[in-house]
Amino acid sequence: MMHQALFVDEIIRDVFEHCSDFEDTEFRRSLGRLSRCCRAWKEPALDRLWCRLSSLEPLLSLIPRLSDPSKPTPLAPLSPQDRAIFRSYASRVKHIRQGLGPRIDQLLSLIASCDGDATILPGVQTAQIMVAGGLYQHLPFILSPRLNQLDITTRSIDGESEASQAVARFLTQAIDIAPSLTSLTLRGLACQDLNRAVASMTNLRCLSLLLHGTLLPSTLAAIATFPNLEELRIHASCVERDAFTSSIIINSPLFPALRTFRIRGHPALMEVMLSKMEHSNISCLHLEIDGSNRSPTSAVPLLEIIGRTLSSSLQDLTIEHHLDLDEAEEIDTIPLDTKSNNICFTIDTLRPLAKTRYLRRFVLDSSLPPYLRDKDLKELLLQWPVLEHLDLGTHPALDSLAEKWMSEITLYGLVLVAKHSPQLKKLALPINPSTSGPKLDGLVGCGLQELSLGCPLPPDTRALAPVLSALFPVLVTLDGRGRHEDEWVGVMSGLDE
Repeated sequence: MMHQALFVDEIIRDVFEHCSDFEDTEFRRSLGRLSRCCRAWKEPALDRLWCRLSSLEPLLSLIPRLSDPSKPTPLAPLSPQDRAIFRSYASRVKHIRQGLGPRIDQLLSLIASCDGDATILPGVQTAQIMVAGGLYQHLPFILSPRLNQLDITTRSIDGESEASQAVARFLTQAIDIAPSLTSLTLRGLACQDLNRAVASMTNLRCLSLLLHGTLLPSTLAAIATFPNLEELRIHASCVERDAFTSSIIINSPLFPALRTFRIRGHPALMEVMLSKMEHSNISCLHLEIDGSNRSPTSAVPLLEIIGRTLSSSLQDLTIEHHLDLDEAEEIDTIPLDTKSNNICFTIDTLRPLAKTRYLRRFVLDSSLPPYLRDKDLKELLLQWPVLEHLDLGTHPALDSLAEKWMSEITLYGLVLVAKHSPQLKKLALPINPSTSGPKLDGLVGCGLQELSLGCPLPPDTRALAPVLSALFPVLVTLDGRGRHEDEWVGVMSGLDE
């Protein structure tokens, strides 16, 4: 006999929810069976089965004349019975991913011919839509008072295209119909109307704009005043500093609620934006630095502003800085064994970040790993006492440099890690393993679990394995970047002995 608790609606719904990490096909098949085996389970099982749809095909299958895409669709309206069945299942959908195609055109025409309402998903909360072809007018089918998360991708070669205009009209409608809409992602080209629509969505908490050079300075300035915006990702390479500055309100703090910020753009724009974030609460910052200046020293003013304005809040920092292709072609002419070249980050470049004492994660993604010596690595570790994840890169991004570039960090650098970063769990850095093994007397290892090392030379398997085992006794993963995979596998095997 089944336990009485399994007849309680809230309990069985919770059970179904915890089973959702099963393989999708198996889970959905099981839900279908469960909906038929017990009257008390029918509605909870059907609700969970129809909660998430990866396309509209399941809904189309409910309408006999649309169930077979190979057959022509009569224009006669749906019968009351077909319409009722369709509505009963469509109302259960809360999350949808769909590309707009000819089949949606047929479906919406049928539904609208019955009751004049083309909104087929009245309970939808999140929607991920791909807009292509000439069906942009059907976007409102996902409008719902409960809609809170929207992801739209348009495919067009013209920012003033019908697609961009349709998305602009749709978002204007959404402001009134979906007051709960707080998360928006847009990919594609944006016309001026779409820029204006985004600029008026002041209730957003999460916004991602990947608009391929069509983001307007005035739109970015308006977004900077959104009172509740907590997470922002933008591609702003097309926005010039002066154009942005002239669009903002003078002496007004920017992004008052922002906590997670990812931006691609020129350093000058980033500098003016971050400098105006008074009393900032940003904890996660990701910078993709554009510009033709190949010297990382150009980022020093930006890093100084970060150290000054985000010192008490920043916990996660990623910096991407890569050479342009034409510069990459010239890089072979630069002597990589000199300490004065300006193509690497150095301790002097990174020192302005010393004030970010609460940093837990730091990633530096550059064309060349930073030029650091053991003492420089020690300085970094001491300035970030609670660091849990440090990624300095392991090898040059350019294959032509991989075999001749050598790090100045020795095996002693790993001793410094174990000694000064007790909370570190993940580490990636370039290393020169050709030096003699460091002294380990009295050293207590740290809790490092994942280690990636980069070096053009093969490691000494017998010498390196005991060192790593002593320094990092709970190490789970060792990744040796380079052409000597077999030797690194041997090092890992030595750790297990």
